[in-house]
Amino acid sequence: KLQYLIEKYMINEVNNDEIIKLYDYFRIEKDGDSSFLISEYGGEKLNISEQIDGKIDKILALISQKSYTRLEISDIMYSKYSVMPEVTLNVINQLWKNGYIAEKSLG
Repeated sequence: KLQYLIEKYMINEVNNDEIIKLYDYFRIEKDGDSSFLISEYGGEKLNISEQIDGKIDKILALISQKSYTRLEISDIMYSKYSVMPEVTLNVINQLWKNGYIAEKSLG
């Protein structure tokens, strides 16, 4: 029974065709030349200025619009900023695995 529940309800990666969003308590904050993704509840700050040549802020802006799927974001990043799809998809998966993407928007 436990294996069935794990297979049915555990999300291993972000689905390609579902709209994704960040948890509402995350925000992007500027500090000098750097940008950080931080929680209003404190904790670790993710320095987004240093990620994939400063393009992670573009990915986060698209996710924050709450209207794009993982594949749509990947397509936009490639067509507008020449970021390879596998890089964008990996960033989205890492954001999810580290708890930034809202699970209730998935599955």
